[in-house]
Parts: sequence; C-alpha cells; structure tokens
Amino acid sequence: MPTQLRETAVNSPRRGCAPEELSNIFPTVVMRRKMPDAEARNARLRDVVLAREKSDPGIQHSNVGGWHSSADLWEWQEPEIRQLCAWVIAAAEDLTATMVQLRSGDEVRAIPYGGAWVNLLREGGYNKVHNH
Repeated sequence: MPTQLRETAVNSPRRGCAPEELSNIFPTVVMRRKMPDAEARNARLRDVVLAREKSDPGIQHSNVGGWHSSADLWEWQEPEIRQLCAWVIAAAEDLTATMVQLRSGDEVRAIPYGGAWVNLLREGGYNKVHNH
C-alpha cells in the first residue's frame, strides 16, 4: 500500500464499518440440540451399528482404520435408526422454520436427499482430509 494511502487509512478518525456497508452473505448457523433420552438411545444405536459392521464390509473412502457404511443410512429399517432419522428431519424443519421468513399457512417439510452414513472409528482411526 502506498505510504500516503496507508497514513490516511490509519489516521482516519472513524474506525469500523457502518451497518449499510456490511452484508451477511455467508452466515454459518450451528444448531445444537440434544435428543431426548440420548444416553439410552446411543447405547441402542451403538448395538445396531456394531451389528451392521459385522454383516457389511462397508466402503473405503477417507477412513483409515475404521468402518464406513454405505451411504444408505436413510433406508436402514432398524427402529433406532428410523427414530434417529425422524429426529434429524424434525430438527431440520425446526431450524428452517426459525431461519426463514414464513407467511401464515406456510409449511416446512424437510425431505432428505443424498447419502447419509455411519463412520465408525476406533482408537487410532481417523479420516484423511477430503472435500464434500
């Protein structure tokens, strides 16, 4: 930066930005929600996942030293998985209803698409750097 411009910027009496100078175009909202009875549900989910690992070789993706299920979690029929999927969909609908300006009578309906999977890592296991 040329010296004159640097001195002008540094010596400017006003520091900061006016609200009209800013646009929030890439916000990152993080929702944290605890599933009711999570401890007991997690124990049952653990059993389901470990049983699936024994019967399904899974896929090799970015996992090192672990098991990666096929990307078909939305289709698993175990009651524990069905409950988890329903809870995730309800949470997505709640978040959407909070973030989007709804008009009277608008309906929020989350429809999962794409894959969902289990990534099971034991001590020493990890995922290689990868893109989504």
